[in-house]
Amino acid sequence: MRVNTQHFFEIHVYVAQVDVGWTEKDAENQMDLIHAEVIGLVRAQNGHTNPNWVSLVFTDRTVEEGPLKIGAMAYLHEMFPLLATVNDGVGRQNVREAIAAMLRGGLSYNKFVYEHQVTDFQKNSPVIFVAGAGSDARGRTFGQ
Repeated sequence: MRVNTQHFFEIHVYVAQVDVGWTEKDAENQMDLIHAEVIGLVRAQNGHTNPNWVSLVFTDRTVEEGPLKIGAMAYLHEMFPLLATVNDGVGRQNVREAIAAMLRGGLSYNKFVYEHQVTDFQKNSPVIFVAGAGSDARGRTFGQ
């Protein structure tokens, strides 16, 4: 029997709402594209072996808010809640870094993808980061 731990994460996506040569419609369109790509990347993990997780799934609906003022710019924001079930001994940092690598490798707009929370966007857009959101370390026993 193997023991699994559950780690919870959030993928945060921030897109500048308005900038020079950039409209609110452009921001919504970019957010929609990133939204679809994130969902596709996570769903593609179902049933695939990964050394960092046994499964990677959404735990709830996404949460949209905005515009949020960060520095001198307004950003649209969407958060994707995730659950990674991992074999005993796989740490949250490893999983967080693997999720960020998955996003860097699969998103069209992947220049500013971080495996940690950032607060100073330096007027960059889009900014995407993976944040830890707790763990359930009680251990679940599965299979043999």
